[in-house]
Parts: sequence; C-alpha cells; structure tokens
Amino acid sequence: MEEVIEIPVEKIRPNPWNVNFLLDYERARLRDAMAKYGPRAIPPIIVRERNGVYEIVDGEQRWSIAKELGWKNIPVILKDFTDDEVRELCLSYNVLRGRADWFRLAEIMAEESERGIEPSRVYGDILDADMISALLALNRFDGRASRILRKLHRETGVLTLEHIAVIVRFPSKYQLEIARNLYALKGAGVDDLKDVLRRYI
Repeated sequence: MEEVIEIPVEKIRPNPWNVNFLLDYERARLRDAMAKYGPRAIPPIIVRERNGVYEIVDGEQRWSIAKELGWKNIPVILKDFTDDEVRELCLSYNVLRGRADWFRLAEIMAEESERGIEPSRVYGDILDADMISALLALNRFDGRASRILRKLHRETGVLTLEHIAVIVRFPSKYQLEIARNLYALKGAGVDDLKDVLRRYI
C-alpha cells in the first residue's frame, strides 16, 4: 500500500504536459462530490517533488477544484518520475481514462520538436505514427478553423484522434467551411467526414 500524505494545495503546481479536460457537467459533478465529501474521500493525486514544489503527475482536475473550494491540504502520493515518464503517464492517463485536448497536445508536440525532442520517441508507445503525424499536421491547420474545432471539442468531447486524422487532410481552402459545418452539427462520425473529404478532394 502506497503512503498517502497531505500537502498544502498552494505548494502544488500542474505539469506542462497535461492535456486532460472535463466537460462542464462532468466537472460540476466532480466539484459537487468533492464539496460534499471533503478531502479524505477523494483518490489522492500523484505528485513529484521539483525544486521545493510538488508537480502534479495525475489529478490536476481534483487539485484545481480543491483550490476553488478553499481546501488548505489535499491527499497525495509522492513518487519519483523523470520528465519522460511524466509526459508518457499524462498522455496514457488522458487517453485511457479521460478526455485529451488534441489541440493542446499538438502544440506541445510542436514546441518539443522545435527543441529537438522527437515526438515518436516520446509518444510512440501510446500513439501510432499516423496519429502523431495527424497531430503535428493539426498545427498547420487554418487558425480560425482550429479555434472553432477546439471549441467544439471542449464543449462536446466528440473529436477523436480518428476525426483529427481525417480533418487534417482537407485542403486549406475548405478547412474553415468544414469546421463551421462540424460545429453547426455538433460533430460528425468518422465515416461521414471521410465521405465529405472525398467530395472536396
């Protein structure tokens, strides 16, 4: 059994690789439960120590709600992880258990690529080469279209990596139109997107 300790909320910080998000109703439900049952009833968050502060490996949503609720301390499990391990764990947690903001992940990948970090080395155990390629292509997507799709994803959570892989193949002159149509429909199936892509190409 891993030791659970309590750490002041103010000494905890998010890590730069977390791309998880909750839909509004999911976050409201979590907040209500945390407000009702208190710190001792939530699963402890996982942190690592970094230069006198504690960086979240898993549990950023619980931590941010704890701050909103005015909690002084939060239960944690303290572990020792490298940057590569934190990056991989964050992505695997987000993909397996939560919702990943693919647009933020694409930005992180681009930032790391500029610093010489090879995305396939870092993310290859979780995402296949086609998915990594699609996410990197998302950074070259029309900016206005990208904002619309990101808003759609944040509101509904409907965009999967399979959607992204099809969306990035649309010619740039049609990207804004496609994004607006998808937003109006509040999403579409992957097969529907492929049919539309064939028509545009």
